[in-house]
Amino acid sequence: MIKLDLNRTTILITGAAGFIGSHLAVRIFEMFESVQVIGIDNLKGYYDISLKRDRIKLIEEKAATFHESNWRFIKGDIS
Repeated sequence: MIKLDLNRTTILITGAAGFIGSHLAVRIFEMFESVQVIGIDNLKGYYDISLKRDRIKLIEEKAATFHESNWRFIKGDIS
């Protein structure tokens, strides 16, 4: 088993408001004490946008419980 130490690193998650991206962000905050996560998503309406907004809010709430970690969301398209 490989053990990663991502403390004091910055991680970029594309598709952060989607199912996989949002769960990944939450899991990263649970696993590492001091990490910066930047999430980017275009919030296009492939499915209910309110669901994507709820996921972003959940990530924000989770990140707020870890004082040494930071969450930043960018609404944008990487293409």
